[in-house]
Amino acid sequence: MKNIFRFATLLFLTISIGHAQTTYEDPEGQFVIDLFDELQPQPEIIPPTYSFKNGDYAIALQKNTNSNDVNVAHATAVQILLDGGLKSPKLLGDTKKLLLNGHEAIKSTYQGEYTYEGNTATLKGMTFAIALGDFTLSAITILSNSRFKSSAKDVESTYFSIRKPGQQVTGISQEEIIDFSPDGLVKNEATAPSTESTEVTYEGITLTLPPGWSDQKKSRSDAKSIIGKYKNSDRVAYVGVTGVKGIIWNMKRANELAYQISRDAMQGSELVKSVKIDLKNKKKAFLHVHTGTVVSEGEESNVTISTLAHKVGKWFLVHSLTTLGSSPIPDIENDIIAIANSAK
Repeated sequence: MKNIFRFATLLFLTISIGHAQTTYEDPEGQFVIDLFDELQPQPEIIPPTYSFKNGDYAIALQKNTNSNDVNVAHATAVQILLDGGLKSPKLLGDTKKLLLNGHEAIKSTYQGEYTYEGNTATLKGMTFAIALGDFTLSAITILSNSRFKSSAKDVESTYFSIRKPGQQVTGISQEEIIDFSPDGLVKNEATAPSTESTEVTYEGITLTLPPGWSDQKKSRSDAKSIIGKYKNSDRVAYVGVTGVKGIIWNMKRANELAYQISRDAMQGSELVKSVKIDLKNKKKAFLHVHTGTVVSEGEESNVTISTLAHKVGKWFLVHSLTTLGSSPIPDIENDIIAIANSAK
């Protein structure tokens, strides 16, 4: 979702805190990665996405089992940078295709501007993609300009360690410069806000958006479980809708997912409230609200993440709301509840 990547951009600003190495293996047994600079694996927010953090910056990684094309995976990584709010990206050095640990990979680094609350910072985004047999991985790390020199080597070492379980890190055996431009990628922009209620349909589920809310286009960087997105530009509020279904899902698991998303979207999050809500037709929903801070160039900003879980037909939906400020905004929460009530 755009809001998660946007606020993740602020969390990724870095300092170097060491060079310890640990090894992480994907729970599905599909890949292994060595983590440098005291990076630690974090709980998956929405599979198949992964986050590795050291308290000050992170590597965001996305697995795509629908493609084995490293070029598509690289375009996805660059798309994530655009969705995170990086403007006017300029390529630093060359885009290189590698034969790395016996697998095709692509790496590139971009510099661009990110504006938040009127302040503009110059950031560097390191992108990486690798094809591991029948699936690919796309990764990004966003670093502040002042920290790039101290952290880039550890980030690259982490990228270059990705391999299949049981394989050794053999390094780069082939390398070539390739042409790639981000100009053709679609920026993840929303349609104009409406002054009237509008209907949107995600995976056959129709939701009614109150005035001020608008549909937001999905991008290739979104996890498959994100079935739709909407936003309120005037209130700087972003919502991603996660949809899950199947024999393993029930309301209890959907509620746990909603709580986890709200809790894990920020570092140092604090629970504000966790309540059950009565919807119409005797249906139930669960609302979880956490507050926390994100840091941009040494300045902290307060953010609130609210998640609402409910059931529609065979689907379990989780609406993930991101707003600025250290407390929930009641009228916006009421809008999300009204949207959940409108589901059909």
